[in-house]
Amino acid sequence: MKESTINDIFDLVDIIADPKIRALTYANIGVELFRMGNEKYKDAFRRALETAEEIEDAAELAFLLIQLATYLGETNKAAAARVF
Repeated sequence: MKESTINDIFDLVDIIADPKIRALTYANIGVELFRMGNEKYKDAFRRALETAEEIEDAAELAFLLIQLATYLGETNKAAAARVF
């Protein structure tokens, strides 16, 4: 997949208002990019974690981080362990 297409996808995800949905969307994209062998999967997960910082409720944040770590675990077990 072309880098410009991936950047367009990231731009579209940026307009999602709900930070939980936006973070999970980035994580899902990250998994798919990893499966395609595209190194931009790291950018997708970085954006997912940056988006998670917008969550103020501790319980919601904890639940979201668990979900993100689950997605991340499909790509990199060591990185998922760091999220926990």
